[in-house]
Parts: sequence; C-alpha cells; structure tokens
Amino acid sequence: MDSNSLQYLFGTDDFNNDNINLDKIKQKCKNTHDLKEIMFLKQIHENLLIKGCQLNKNELDNKGNKENGWSVGEKRGGFKYIPPPEGWKGFGLNELNKYDNGNNDWLAKNGNKNEWAIAYHGIGIKMGSGFTLEKVTKAILKEGFKPGHGQAYAEDDDSRHPGKKVGKGVYCTPNPAEMEYYANDAETSTNVNDRKFMMAFMIRVNPDKIRFSKYREDYWVLNGSKDEMRPYRILIKDKDYNRIKEMETNNDVISKPKIIGKNSNWVSWIENKLINKQDIFGHIYQNVLTEAAIINIYGEEMARTDGLLL
Repeated sequence: MDSNSLQYLFGTDDFNNDNINLDKIKQKCKNTHDLKEIMFLKQIHENLLIKGCQLNKNELDNKGNKENGWSVGEKRGGFKYIPPPEGWKGFGLNELNKYDNGNNDWLAKNGNKNEWAIAYHGIGIKMGSGFTLEKVTKAILKEGFKPGHGQAYAEDDDSRHPGKKVGKGVYCTPNPAEMEYYANDAETSTNVNDRKFMMAFMIRVNPDKIRFSKYREDYWVLNGSKDEMRPYRILIKDKDYNRIKEMETNNDVISKPKIIGKNSNWVSWIENKLINKQDIFGHIYQNVLTEAAIINIYGEEMARTDGLLL
C-alpha cells in the first residue's frame, strides 16, 4: 500500500469533497488497494458518521483523520502515549479554537506545559437499553461525558493524590488494548458494505485531574467538570478485523474462486487478498465471487466504470 497517497486523501478536504470526481481520486491513489480503501472510508464517513450518528460535516475535521502513521514512543501531557491497535481508523473532530479562548495548546505534541494527555474511551451500550452506538456517540458530542454506574475504584486510594480517594467520575484509559476490549462488546447498527464496527473516542484529558487506583493504573478517572476530557477523534474498527487477520496469518484459505468480471489486475488483487475461508465480505458462495460481491466490495458505479461487471 502506498500509505502516503491514502493518508493524503483521507486527511485533506478532498476526502469528503462532493465535487471531486472519480478520475481525480483514481489519479491520487497509487494502487487498487488504496482506491478500494479510500472509497470504503468515504462510505463509513457518509453512512455511519453523517447519517448513522447524525453528525454535521462541520463537526468533523479531515485534517484530524488518521489511517496510518501513528506516533510511537512519545509522551503527551507528561504521560506515555500508546497509539491505537492495528485496524482502527480515526476521523477527526472539529475542535480547533473551541476551548480556552482559542488557545490550542491542549492539543500540542511538543511537551508544552498546557499540553493534555491522550486517552481512550470505548463506546459501549447496555443490552436492552434501546440505545445504539450511533446515538450514544452523538449524545456524548452534544452533552459531554457522564459518569457510569460501575465506579469500581471510587473508594480506592488515589495513587496521584495522597490522602484522597479516586472518587466517582468518567472512566478512560491510556491503554488502547483495554479500550478495544471494552468497545468490542458492542457494534454499530449501521452496515457499511455488510460490515459492522466498534467505536471509541480518542480524547485529551487534563493531566492534573487524572486519578487512578494502584490496582488499575490504566483506568483513569476524571471526576470534575466535563471540560476535563475533550474528544478530538472518533475511532472506528471493523468488528471482524482481528479474526480476518488471524486467518490471513494462519494462511487459512480455500481454493481460488471463479470470478465474475474482466479486469485482470483487479481479479489478481481479489485472489491475493480476499480469498479467505470465510470471506471478509461474506459474499463468496460455492467458490464464486458473485456480481453482488463485486458491487459490495467496489461500489457499483466504480465497478461498472472499470469494467468489473460482465
């Protein structure tokens, strides 16, 4: 994958520009994988975030989008920053100039004294609550984070403030693996190409307000005003991503299917990337990649434009 071309399109105004034509996107994508990926990300943006979560495009900021190239081995706000696990895609929120009279030091990455720490908040829903991940996401962005009912460490001594308890508050974690463990309990009601997703927030937290128990130093508690934690990126990951990668690692494949379509380069890419025992799009039946599969994987307009359908 040419990560530069993919990240360029994902992280600029071209990403959700309705006026940019298909040819321009193709020119900027260096290979078929990048083209497929950027179109898939555009569908997530439109169908899950704009329609599903009912976000206004002005609430999002493409310059904060992140598909790869996460920083490693750095600190934010005096705390170690650990990037999201593989497979998470970040969609930037429009947070610049929103707080502190337009001072954006809280978002800095240079170690200045006003820089806030990075943490994660997995988005979950209680079974039978009638809520969806999309509704919860919208509510958090509108109303801020609210303390949950668990409060497992509220009565523990606070490791950072001797003589004080952790207290009740909103939980988050600097450990993205813990975030994914929590987020994996729920999935979106919105389908994109027959895929469902986990969701989480990437947030900045005021380092002076972080509390945690000695028993779980990766469970941070913020128990003051909602302004102690600020979401700046929505994270999304395919629910089946880890299972798919495990199958690929184990070379768990079946015989190559017959493929409807006449673009030899695209056919080769399908054979090399998608022929898993249980295909990632769930559309291989009797070893035949159907026309419906091509449309779901590639998008009907692009599939017909590129001559992938008979």
